[in-house]
Amino acid sequence: MKVDRLSISSARMFARWGEQYRFKREVGPMAPGIALVRGKGLDAAANLNNEQKAKTRIDLPLEEIEAAAADSVEASFHGQVMLTPDERQLGAQAVKDDTKDRAVRLARRYRDAVAPRIQPGLLPNGEPAVQAAVSASLPAIGLELYGVMDLQDEARVIRDLKSSGKSPNRDAAEKSSQLSMYGLLDHILTGAPTSRLALDTVVLTDGGKCYAADAQETTRGPEEHVAMIERLGTIKNAIEREIFVPTDPDNWACSPRFCGYYEQCRYTQRGASRPQS
Repeated sequence: MKVDRLSISSARMFARWGEQYRFKREVGPMAPGIALVRGKGLDAAANLNNEQKAKTRIDLPLEEIEAAAADSVEASFHGQVMLTPDERQLGAQAVKDDTKDRAVRLARRYRDAVAPRIQPGLLPNGEPAVQAAVSASLPAIGLELYGVMDLQDEARVIRDLKSSGKSPNRDAAEKSSQLSMYGLLDHILTGAPTSRLALDTVVLTDGGKCYAADAQETTRGPEEHVAMIERLGTIKNAIEREIFVPTDPDNWACSPRFCGYYEQCRYTQRGASRPQS
């Protein structure tokens, strides 16, 4: 099959586990798991705040941010949500209530500890530089790369917001392929030789501790852009040749909790049963 367009999320999925990419292409997108629903709640709250703050320079009241997170979780549960066997045993209502509570806690911590130090920027057309759709052609490999940038602040730092169950590694931003692709798109679209990037993380542990990790700032320059184009070219060639490598079974994401294709995947079979991790 010919591949001439690829999203940032699809490129990252293929690099992590090609077999999951194949499932998505052939079966369709999987329903979001609880971790993703929770993260979407945080994103909804942050986006609502950033869109208006870009022009007002004032953060929204805490109640509005909490409500945005709760409403996002509620909306997700009105659609399809992937529940693990344990979550199904607890019941959808109990899981929804817990997910909503955790999303609100993440949003509250974002409002208290992250939002005050960020001033969202404006695009050339005067619109907030929040959830901006971007795309660019990579002629060297015959591919158009596209995606959505979370936020660019007024200092032209491209920021990505994550929720997590633990603190990110100290080099998480330095190694982030997502930030590398944002940097590549920024370079192509603006001509900036070096892009400034940042990773903001709000943590909620299984034990209930909620805090904002220190922001990690990094850059991407010409050497990193060349390396990313070569990486994307390899991904493109593998997809076109239909080489879909399964992930290593000890990958944390290879479980019913994080992969909606888990129960259909031939690589997770263990005789007549499957591991219940």
